[in-house]
Amino acid sequence: MNRYVLFISLYIFIPGALLAQKNIDLPAAFKAGNAGEITKNFTQSTDLVIKGEDAIVNPAEGRVKLNLFFSTYKPLTFRILHTGESNNGMRYSIGILETNDGNFRVSYYIKGLNGKARIQQLTIDDE
Repeated sequence: MNRYVLFISLYIFIPGALLAQKNIDLPAAFKAGNAGEITKNFTQSTDLVIKGEDAIVNPAEGRVKLNLFFSTYKPLTFRILHTGESNNGMRYSIGILETNDGNFRVSYYIKGLNGKARIQQLTIDDE
């Protein structure tokens, strides 16, 4: 009987946790240059690296920094090159952001936090 309760619990809760980590549509937000859509998924202390400048930011600070980046580099396209999961269970994606003034390699790590997917780290570097 205990095995059935455990199985049913796993069947109900694990898919919900996995869906929570997949509900962020970052490719569309990057393609649109939508800093607000990206940063609404930040943790309260996201590691944000833009062109080598590293800062630990909350969503509001991240929005300001990303808006400044997108005002200088207007996005044209964004495509994911690779996705996976790290050893500690964080999902990650690596992509290329093509802009009016060059291409950038974008990588982000997403973790589940209180049942929601949150961006723990976002890096935008010259390609």
